[in-house]
Amino acid sequence: MRTRIVALAARVLVLVAASLAFTAPAGAQTPRVLDRFDDLALWQVVASDGVNASLHASRGASGLGMRLDFDLGGTAGYAAASRALAVDLPDNYEIGFDLRADARVNDFQVKLVDASGENVWWFRRQNMEFPRAWQHYTIKKRQVEFAWGPTRDRTLRRVARIEFVVAAGAGGGAGSLYISGLTLRERPPQPTSWLPPAVEASSALADGGAEQAVDAKLTTAWKSDPATGPEQWLVLDFGQSREFGGLVLRWQPALYASRYEVQFSDDARTWHTVRSVEAGRGGADPLLLPESDTRYVRLAFHDGPAHAYALDEVEIRDIAFGASPNAFFEALAREYPRGWFPRGFSGEQSYWTIVGVDGGSDTGLMSEDGALEVAKGGFSIEPFVRTDAGLVTWADVKPQQSLMDGYCRFRPSRGSTRNGRSASPRSAPVSALRRGSSPATSCAIARGSHSRSSWISRYDRRR
Repeated sequence: MRTRIVALAARVLVLVAASLAFTAPAGAQTPRVLDRFDDLALWQVVASDGVNASLHASRGASGLGMRLDFDLGGTAGYAAASRALAVDLPDNYEIGFDLRADARVNDFQVKLVDASGENVWWFRRQNMEFPRAWQHYTIKKRQVEFAWGPTRDRTLRRVARIEFVVAAGAGGGAGSLYISGLTLRERPPQPTSWLPPAVEASSALADGGAEQAVDAKLTTAWKSDPATGPEQWLVLDFGQSREFGGLVLRWQPALYASRYEVQFSDDARTWHTVRSVEAGRGGADPLLLPESDTRYVRLAFHDGPAHAYALDEVEIRDIAFGASPNAFFEALAREYPRGWFPRGFSGEQSYWTIVGVDGGSDTGLMSEDGALEVAKGGFSIEPFVRTDAGLVTWADVKPQQSLMDGYCRFRPSRGSTRNGRSASPRSAPVSALRRGSSPATSCAIARGSHSRSSWISRYDRRR
């Protein structure tokens, strides 16, 4: 189970990045065109001090478009394309547009301003990796947040101005942002609660009908007919477009799919794959599917150890489940024993200390539980001890912290020191996870120069 949890983390960021582009829902009305970009005089450029920006006509994804050239000039500023646009918003809606960019990673914002000019709502993505090729985006009503202004009514009903903004993020620098095909689409209201979806399957045993995969009972299951082979499918129909953040598939022992795909469709004829699983291991399969919006879900099963399947339940999780990588793991941590996930994912405060050379630009972190974060934004290592009695985690022990005084010694390999400098072992932080008389210790030490440094960690367990 621990291996499966680690494997999940390796795929989460890729899935979240892909979720920034959204597809149009089934059942929504035909979009209303707000701007075909055939009159660029309606737009004006806005930039903060020290930022250069200009607007130009360009080709769009289909038809005409607009290009915003910008140079942030090393500032923390922004560049924007802005136009007056009076629009009454329906009760539920989505704003659509096509976007591409030749730009570094920076913040992207769409601002909606009311008639007073003082109240602003926005959609924003911090440190967005802009697509080089045209990609269609939709912004749903729930993704539009109140940004600032004196109004006490935070519900946006009428727009007077719209702005597309590039603000300084991690990349900064200069670039070009291309926009085309600005539309507004009215969406059907979302039910406050959902009935179980209609379900069809490629095959089923007499005691394992397809509907039993969505009956909220772990004592029943859809069971495929072994005589029909390993290629099977299960289709869920919500009746109208539904938004959700992920799925959890709960398999019966040994009767799981090790290789399968999750596919979406708006019409049950044209399908596109949103997730492929190549090494499933059964049990509970949590699937992060951020910003999902579809009427039909098809699970296409290709193989498994028994060449037949028994699926206790398909759970549809809400938008919050897939809101971010952290939200996903926090949701999973609530379903597993305390200690199986890092302390922070369990809603508990964790304390850290910096590991690095004095004045160095590269630093790592070591937690009170002995967890290691190797660099800013880097991966983390969480210590566990497996014994004959089972798994020992931070929740099973009493952590103790100290600075080793000559007891945390490293024997560097040839050429391991840089520029003849190495940090003293006397400053190495140590975390001891003590359970009974057999403590496990974590120790870290930094070495190198200010401009180029590294650090080493060591785990010990005394019997």
